[in-house]
Amino acid sequence: MQNNAQELVTAINKNYSQAKECVDGGRPAASAQYIRAALEGAVNLFWLKKLGRLPKFGLQQAIAEYEFRKNFFELSVREMQGLREKTANVLGKIVNLSDEEAADMLSRLKNCIELIGQKLGIELPDKYCESAPVAPVAEAHEEEEKSMTETEKFWEAFKECLMWEGEPFPITVDREKGVIYKNYYGSLEVTFQPFKQSFKIGIYTSNKAAWNNLNAHKAEIIEQLEAKPIWGASGTSYYIESQMASSFFDNRPYEDIIEESIEDIAQYAQTFADYMTKIDISAPSILTKPLIANLKRGFGGNAKEIYLDGCKRFGWREEYSNRFSMMQILYSTNATPEDYSVWCLCKIAQLTDNDSHIDWYEVDRIHDSGKNWANILFAPNGKKIYEIWKNIGPDFPDYKNDMSTRLTFIKCKYTNSEYAFGGIYQPIKLEDRVINGKVYHIKVYERIEDTYGK
Repeated sequence: MQNNAQELVTAINKNYSQAKECVDGGRPAASAQYIRAALEGAVNLFWLKKLGRLPKFGLQQAIAEYEFRKNFFELSVREMQGLREKTANVLGKIVNLSDEEAADMLSRLKNCIELIGQKLGIELPDKYCESAPVAPVAEAHEEEEKSMTETEKFWEAFKECLMWEGEPFPITVDREKGVIYKNYYGSLEVTFQPFKQSFKIGIYTSNKAAWNNLNAHKAEIIEQLEAKPIWGASGTSYYIESQMASSFFDNRPYEDIIEESIEDIAQYAQTFADYMTKIDISAPSILTKPLIANLKRGFGGNAKEIYLDGCKRFGWREEYSNRFSMMQILYSTNATPEDYSVWCLCKIAQLTDNDSHIDWYEVDRIHDSGKNWANILFAPNGKKIYEIWKNIGPDFPDYKNDMSTRLTFIKCKYTNSEYAFGGIYQPIKLEDRVINGKVYHIKVYERIEDTYGK
């Protein structure tokens, strides 16, 4: 990475010049690497001169960071993000680029780097840069893109296609295998098969009791899984897996095939939640008694297991347990003998110490990703939670009607990605607030009890 402002300016101009030569010469695909390099150089230049340092992360995050975004209108930021995504797809051989598209991208690039230049008081691109040679940074970037394997491209597409609470899907990847969830009983995994150009999803276990439980419900499971499952064993390992009907022939984008299989993936996730998260009554408890609010004391990452343990230890209503399965609401009213609601927050959008420090641009980003609300946790004490809504229309009547007391578990980076007991919260305020010309509907929760189950 360049570490001198003048070197960055030179590289931006050279890459813009080379991109223009490619476009004018009818080589649209070749222009993508230089467009990407010029944009990356301009973003890095802004970080260096305006923010006093170079970003320690990639281009995507460098554009998305609040420190960068707050200096530009949202439409300008989205234009930069769109160029980044388009060039990545072209360099990754996911999409092709026509002459018209390349010319349009070059025009958009010029607007973006001109805007960054105006903010810094620098002329970008330089009017004399038309015949400049290729910048080394572009060559380095080209090699970086070429080194990306098909497996890496697949997992990048998989995480982006399957969003989880506005963030890339939480999956642990090791080469061709990705583990969606793993517990004492087994695992739910996706396997990419580069030579077959396809992927499969499956439930795997070495636990004989869990396998017997799956076989006891075989007819129900087969009916639940539209992608017909294959039941098998290999030594002491057992599996239910399905070869996805779709594959990646004819150079179709990974995103298209993955999106076609989302329903199959969801069905396997539901089957795992239904039959592989049941807690043996003799197993040691997950939860402590009493529960004491402590955001650094985790109880694991599975909401259903926590809820079922609460049924065993505290008498919560077991018939509501499926509401805490994967891809479910993770919330139920009147779930405890005290008529508390149980609430598992699997994603906190932000951590802040007071409401004057809320990043409203981040709230907008979550809303724009298709989510109707974002949760803000006041850390480190966790005494308040803000639930910020984009739209409280007729599809969400409980926004105002549900003012129940909530026994709350919280999972986020601050809790080391495990559910921690946050305490018992009560909604104390409903308000509409105008920020940056937009109306935000806010429900404020305040902790009223630090302990439960004395």
